[in-house]
Amino acid sequence: MAKSAIEISVVIPVFQEHAVIALTLAAVADVLNTLSVTYEIVVVDDGSTDDTFERCAQFRQQNPCIKIVGLSRRFGKEAALVAGMARASGDAIMTLDGDMQHPPVKIPEFIQCWRDGAQVVHGVKVNRYFEGFFHQIAARGFNWVMSRTAGFDMAGSSDYKLFDRVVANTLIERFPEHHRFHRGLSVWVGFSQATVPFSVGERPAGWSRWRVRD
Repeated sequence: MAKSAIEISVVIPVFQEHAVIALTLAAVADVLNTLSVTYEIVVVDDGSTDDTFERCAQFRQQNPCIKIVGLSRRFGKEAALVAGMARASGDAIMTLDGDMQHPPVKIPEFIQCWRDGAQVVHGVKVNRYFEGFFHQIAARGFNWVMSRTAGFDMAGSSDYKLFDRVVANTLIERFPEHHRFHRGLSVWVGFSQATVPFSVGERPAGWSRWRVRD
């Protein structure tokens, strides 16, 4: 397989994140700029009705490494992740949320695990300090159900991940469905795997619209 001109793609699905998306993009770009990598940041706007798309476009004027995918309506986070991964061209693809609760400062650890041979790197939550009590209970209940159903431990699971290109191609080609379970498939698909622990960051601007199964 020919090596891509882009080493790292970062896919960020967003919905109604106008208040924080510029901060997120700046933080991700700042971290990547400290590393010896070529990169792109693929933002997928899942039908936002605020000015999220426009704010992404403004940031792209400062950083041409930004790609913006605008979906025609809200399809949901899983569909946005599929769309972003399908458009990413990197040798490795990272996925993270756009509300700063997946701390960009951890990105170098994911990349190092990949360079050390891991083909899937999972971000695992070690605490949920900035998540509300009822959300924590709901998330734990959801992960318990999915662990029983899928047959592997989903405790602390998140959409903060890195996939080698081979794994990403497998997911895209074998599971093109818009409503697939991204977290579960990333474990089920196999390949060599590693984990990076992280503390959930404080959202700078209000409550995330993605809080369904974070």
